Amino acid sequence: MRVNKGLLSVIAVTTVASLGGLTTTATAATKKVTTTYSSQSHALIIRGQTSRHAKLVLNYQGKPVATSTVKAGKFTITQPFQGYGTFKLVDGSQVLATIPAKRYAAPRVIVISAEQTAKGIHYTVANASHTTLTITQNGRYLKTIKATRPRTNLFLSNAQLKHGSHGLRITQRIPNKKTSPAVKLPVLKANIKQVTNF
Repeated sequence: MRVNKGLLSVIAVTTVASLGGLTTTATAATKKVTTTYSSQSHALIIRGQTSRHAKLVLNYQGKPVATSTVKAGKFTITQPFQGYGTFKLVDGSQVLATIPAKRYAAPRVIVISAEQTAKGIHYTVANASHTTLTITQNGRYLKTIKATRPRTNLFLSNAQLKHGSHGLRITQRIPNKKTSPAVKLPVLKANIKQVTNF
């Protein structure tokens, strides 16, 4: 049986389309998508290039929040927001880029150990290198630490802990990223050492 070469070409193209090859090619046309976060305006800034799309829509947690017209193959979207939800850059039903919180926000601090002594509480935490750690208590600022290593020892004196160890939260901030979600520091009793592993 002789098979026409032209027919084989048509079959090959049809197979690629059915496997999503055409969708992948279209998605690849949107490239160099970068994200930064402005702590001054509390906004996510998305920049990129696209060769096949004239107008883009930005969704946040499944809802459209902004549109952008592509000019000379480039686009920029600045979107103020609150929270740590996922953004999606779309054209119609086609998702061109997905931006989860880990792309624009600093990671959560991990509490390794905590110990309360007669003078106060010692904490050891895992954090990003070269970050700023901030501790609050019931929404009130307590202390800021400039950390240069991925593990940091913190101390809060009894004078600082007027309300005991209840309501303590820690966050971290790194350049061009949203401040991390707050992590609750363990509540301790006097002279009791508590080791936590997350």
